[in-house]
Amino acid sequence: MIKSLTNQKLYGLVAGLMSLLLMAFVATPAQAQMDDGELPKVDVGGAVSSDAQAIIVEDYDSDGPAGQDGYTETTSLGFNRVAAQIQANVQFSENVSGYVELSAEPEENPDFTKFTTNIDFVYVNVNVAENLMVQAGTPGIGTANFPRWSDGALVQGNPLVGNSLAFPGTAGNGGVKLIGSYPAFGFDLTLTRGFGGGQDVSSNADDIVRDGSGIDIYGKARYTGSDLFNLGAGAAFHTGSKGLSVAAGDGDYYNVPSEIISTASGVSSRPGFSNSPTLPSDIIFNVDGEVMAGPFSANALLGYATESAETDSGTDDAAIFGELGAKYDVNDSFFVAGRFSTMSDQTDYDSDPEQTLMSRFALGAGYTYEAAMLKLEYANQSQATDPADTDAGDDGTFAFANQDHNWQAITAQFSVAF
Repeated sequence: MIKSLTNQKLYGLVAGLMSLLLMAFVATPAQAQMDDGELPKVDVGGAVSSDAQAIIVEDYDSDGPAGQDGYTETTSLGFNRVAAQIQANVQFSENVSGYVELSAEPEENPDFTKFTTNIDFVYVNVNVAENLMVQAGTPGIGTANFPRWSDGALVQGNPLVGNSLAFPGTAGNGGVKLIGSYPAFGFDLTLTRGFGGGQDVSSNADDIVRDGSGIDIYGKARYTGSDLFNLGAGAAFHTGSKGLSVAAGDGDYYNVPSEIISTASGVSSRPGFSNSPTLPSDIIFNVDGEVMAGPFSANALLGYATESAETDSGTDDAAIFGELGAKYDVNDSFFVAGRFSTMSDQTDYDSDPEQTLMSRFALGAGYTYEAAMLKLEYANQSQATDPADTDAGDDGTFAFANQDHNWQAITAQFSVAF
């Protein structure tokens, strides 16, 4: 491993560690003022996650063996690469705080043959009023108010291993967020869009021009005044020619063969990994909620996404997406959980509604021991589109272009968070 580290990788690792140390040293001069009411504090934490997977993939093959209707199954077993991170929360003063996260998320790295670390998440919070805070940095973006997701090594907030099929959430390249927190109500408004990384250049090879990237705008509001339930709504849209980067989602944990595809948001899937299908990226809207009743909890989300031909994709697209999940705590250490998520491509729904649906079902259990967690999950993903139907493949599968197969997997995941 040490021999495989190039100078560039070492520079990235050193830069990240220096960032953590810098935030700690910035707070140091205030340490002597604690008696005067200052609140300097540095909390360092981290997480490690590793998982093994057995998966059966069903592919359509027009030249498949006789009697199998053109379908073949491939079974594989192996370990996914370890994800790890270290983070620091810093309280600079009573109303100013910061966060920086250095992480290695190999399953989300397009060049998955390399070992890389990077500053994945960093921001500064400033309390501008009793219930209002301004955040600047790489804001968390998305339209869900109560997500139960995994991201890199941070997996213990998700009772299952994988995420929802339609997963509109990730980290922005850079931006600012206004957060309101009240006893029974909350909201946040985010402005983000990063230059570079292909975000401000047309993807049309015949028209290599610099496009105005515009701004991505996210808004969420939620009611949290009940001990039994929470309700919320979220929406996102953009002002430029590039689609919302959040449309491609984040945090995939299934090693399924897939082809590379580009999206309107400038994000591509990775060979060897099955990204969640990409939502239309002009406007995304959803309502969501959760119920908490003793050891039982449940969450639900229903959303709609649309995209016009004026965007970089050059197509008119629409999709409905949603999920329903539940968790039951058997005792303080053991829990069981399940989730059903789906996406329906509405672009060709009227002409062929049976060819436009993708669904994922997951059932799992977990055991917590101090800072460690072990999860076991069965997941099954199916697509209604028949690959043998060339018309359906051409017209009804914009969101599923890299999902030309069904699969089922058993995944064991071990993680530690501190």
